[in-house]
Amino acid sequence: MDFITDIFTDGIKGFLSNLLNEALGVFDDFLGDIVDIALNAQGYMSGNFNLNFDDLFKIINSFALYLIVLKFLKKGFDTYILWNDGDADMDPFILCTGFFKAIIVAISFDTIYGFIVDIATDGINQMIGSINTLAVDKDALYAVITGFLAKGLIMIIIAIVYFILYIILWLQFIKRGLELFILKAGIPFACVGMIDSDGGVFKTYVKKIIQEVFTVLVQTFVLKLSLVFMINGNFMFGIAAILMSMKAPQFLSEFIMMSSGGQGVVQKASQTVHTASMIRSFVS
Repeated sequence: MDFITDIFTDGIKGFLSNLLNEALGVFDDFLGDIVDIALNAQGYMSGNFNLNFDDLFKIINSFALYLIVLKFLKKGFDTYILWNDGDADMDPFILCTGFFKAIIVAISFDTIYGFIVDIATDGINQMIGSINTLAVDKDALYAVITGFLAKGLIMIIIAIVYFILYIILWLQFIKRGLELFILKAGIPFACVGMIDSDGGVFKTYVKKIIQEVFTVLVQTFVLKLSLVFMINGNFMFGIAAILMSMKAPQFLSEFIMMSSGGQGVVQKASQTVHTASMIRSFVS
């Protein structure tokens, strides 16, 4: 009976070893570049897939600049000539300031975002490098999993579970990178709202970008921490850490997207409507 069990276990080890070797051979180059994929998907796709998005961004910027100019002219005409939009007594300098701000941000955001990526990448590298044991390269996962294959069936199952979670998280990083790519492409259109006194959709747009970038930083740090746990034999901590990394977007969204007053947007809107109803009832 023990002989049959050993044969069965050795067969599973051989099958999983070949499977993992093939899978890791395909994904090895990607697993070490998760920060670059998430924060700079445009550059990553350009460098690895020979996809050039320069013309696309030029077209988007051109249309956005046309819209900014048209909205500036329309808002000025409606406010100071027709008197049917905004306050005609408002200083025209305020409208002009919003116009020039929209133009400058729309043109220079690509450069500004490059600085954001550099700062974020340097920040996560310093966070990881601040603790020597967190200096884990992209080959660490391969070493951990292949090491587990030499152990019992339970260790093999743990290695497979961790590997699957790692691949799922890698796909999440690609998805987040594409989301940031779309947000970055659409920022010139969001700048149109800067002409309005309340900033339009621009404020919410920037908050979303900040949320995405900060989420990548947290996910990357916790993911590297999970690798350290696995390498040191703390398997349950490693699984828990990688699960936390996967749930980081939902966890952080409860705090990052809060308004400055500490209340959510929906709650703030509800309180505003309730206050307006009380004032109207009191006046009537």
